[in-house]
Amino acid sequence: MNVPENENPDVANDRFRAVVESAPNGIVVVSQVGLITMVNQRAEEMFGYSRDEFMEMSVDQLVPNRFRGAHPSRREGFHSHPKKRAMGAGRDLYAVRKDGGEFPVEIALTPLPEGDENHVLASIVDITQRKRLEVEIVRISENEQRRIGQDLHDDLCSQLSGIGCLTKVIEQKLASENPEEAALVKKVTEMVGQAGIRAREIAKGLVPTVLETKGLSRAIVDLVSRQQDLYGIKCEVKLKVSSRLDEQLPSHVAVQLYRITQEAVANAIKHSDCDSILVELKLIEGSLELSIRDDGKGMQPNDESEGMGFFTMKRRAEVVGAALAVSAAISDGTEIKCSLPFALI
Repeated sequence: MNVPENENPDVANDRFRAVVESAPNGIVVVSQVGLITMVNQRAEEMFGYSRDEFMEMSVDQLVPNRFRGAHPSRREGFHSHPKKRAMGAGRDLYAVRKDGGEFPVEIALTPLPEGDENHVLASIVDITQRKRLEVEIVRISENEQRRIGQDLHDDLCSQLSGIGCLTKVIEQKLASENPEEAALVKKVTEMVGQAGIRAREIAKGLVPTVLETKGLSRAIVDLVSRQQDLYGIKCEVKLKVSSRLDEQLPSHVAVQLYRITQEAVANAIKHSDCDSILVELKLIEGSLELSIRDDGKGMQPNDESEGMGFFTMKRRAEVVGAALAVSAAISDGTEIKCSLPFALI
């Protein structure tokens, strides 16, 4: 750590160590080659290693195996352009304890020049409790959607059906004496019928019973088929997963992947002016990958971050430990890709 010329280096170092030790976050100081050179008590509690054990470790050992291969290059990238920043912007970060358990984290990086070598101070926050709360919020939201869907189906749809029957009776009574009025009532009957069909579709989307009875793969096929019938847009599904997937996939994960598909397909239909949509679900390189691609007008880079739909999909992905990415370009369609490490299933 560099110190002012008029300050005793030992005093400055002692002050720095005192600040690090008293920090509420886990603090890990790492050399340019990735060796841990300093930690505080909170880091010991967080990771389960003693201070002596930390001093013999590389920071890569705190990274889960599935991310460890890419970590050295990212570390080198930071040292080539050192500045204060959050680590892994746009990505979910996980750390691994001594006992092998993983936990979600937020990490802020601060460069620490020391002579000819740069160190980096990583301030680490365990966000396990926050993630649990997010999962609970999503669960509550899902239950509320189901309640609304059930109300739509049992109440509104029934009322619309009753109204349609009454207007049909009125139409028949008017047919002989007032054909013009009968024609108007017929239009009302048809509109009520269409509203009933739409309400049932909305209710079915809010309460995807096929997801519970037949699993994610069949639910996605059913969803895409219904959208194709409703809007006349070519929709195709490609499944490259085993039949055992639906047995292995936890229900809360299946629900979020289904909702991401639902939102992405709806966005493509409403906003992309596309002629076709392709939905793929496959296992690739140890991950379950869901992608939704359209051949529409695309959008400017980063436009997706402004939409509530993208924000909702991203949050749904985060609560199950998946990563969500959007690839889009003007006149070249849009692809939404959600990747879930199969180790988390």
